[in-house]
Amino acid sequence: MESLGPNDRWKVTGIIGAGGFSTVYSAVDTRFESPVAIKVLADNLSTNIDIRERFLSEALLLRRNPGPTVPVYDTGETAGGQPFLVMPLADGGDLATRIEGWRRVAVPTVEDTRHLAEILSHVVAGLHEQGVVHRDLKPSNLLIFGARKAVPDAETRIVGPLINRGETVLLSDLGFAKDLAKNSGLTVGGGTPGYTPPEQRQAGQVDHRADIWGASAIMYWFLCGYPPNDSTALRRESLAPMATPALIDAVESGLAENPNDRPPTMASWYQNIDVALRSGQTAISSTTDRRQKASTATKRAGLVAALATAFGLGLVATNLTGITGNGVETTVTGDMTTATLASDDVVVSITGPHAIEVGSTVTYEADVDANVAGWMWISPAGTFHPNESSLPLEATNPGKGEVTLLATTSTGEQLRVSIDIEVTS
Repeated sequence: MESLGPNDRWKVTGIIGAGGFSTVYSAVDTRFESPVAIKVLADNLSTNIDIRERFLSEALLLRRNPGPTVPVYDTGETAGGQPFLVMPLADGGDLATRIEGWRRVAVPTVEDTRHLAEILSHVVAGLHEQGVVHRDLKPSNLLIFGARKAVPDAETRIVGPLINRGETVLLSDLGFAKDLAKNSGLTVGGGTPGYTPPEQRQAGQVDHRADIWGASAIMYWFLCGYPPNDSTALRRESLAPMATPALIDAVESGLAENPNDRPPTMASWYQNIDVALRSGQTAISSTTDRRQKASTATKRAGLVAALATAFGLGLVATNLTGITGNGVETTVTGDMTTATLASDDVVVSITGPHAIEVGSTVTYEADVDANVAGWMWISPAGTFHPNESSLPLEATNPGKGEVTLLATTSTGEQLRVSIDIEVTS
């Protein structure tokens, strides 16, 4: 597909993403010489009347809801009869990609947590004011415009906020949205696993509180690295690493199984999170010192990616900041390594093997003193394991990498210790 529209108006330049229902292309509007994104319904679905109407209804909803949603510039059909929507190109990508990349050099702070909750509250409430429920809220359906400039690749760099104040976040993909003014309270089930509320997993009554669940699931994913379990029995100890019970309560309130037990509006949902963050007792670091050696980050990225393969796990979040204190001291006794980091009166250490054979299961032990407010393990695959005294791992393939413990002191300082690991056959 090289061009679309009358007189080859839109020149396709690449593929942004593809799914079962549609493909999104990057293109250039030749009339105005500006970049655009074009969403094209899949060829095998373009003759399905129901799906085709739902696809085109997305254009109507996007045109009717300026502000919180990505605007639609135009619509049309390909030569083969596939309908398409023309929209602005999100130069900052989507929230999922942004957070996954940002996590490699930063950890959630009070400021970033509040700003993300504020953004979600604003855009989702704006949609609800129009009488529309999105029903498929997830990080990849939030697009970022007005992207900041890339951080210079210097020897020492400052890691900026997750989302700059000059950037705009808008909702996209309203193909699953529900117009409450035109439909009954009953709706078909569906949605994305991990971000779908209980009442939407089967045919039933769905209203704006489904989106409150979805927004809470996004916050859950932001704080702990993975969305809520499909079973509604949430493991409290795994939610929001380094967070206080107040913040955990605020997020979990939006994940209540019964919609009546959730905050009634997005404004009240945000207020709960804001109050929790302003309580002054959160253990999420709000330090502004996010410096990290770029050369060290590059080295760690390679090591973690290698060990993620070695342990047969997917790479999620790695290279979190927090190197402070008086320097890591490492001692080796036989096959065991102990890495210790001290800062004022706080000492944090981890002990475990530095060499592992394929097929073996090993355990790494944490030693933290009473002045540590909270801690979390970062596995070789980048998954978070908060406030656990040990981290068991099983090796499946040869490789190299590291296991890390990130601790936060009562004053908000972050201490990070790591052990390099080699898996042998």
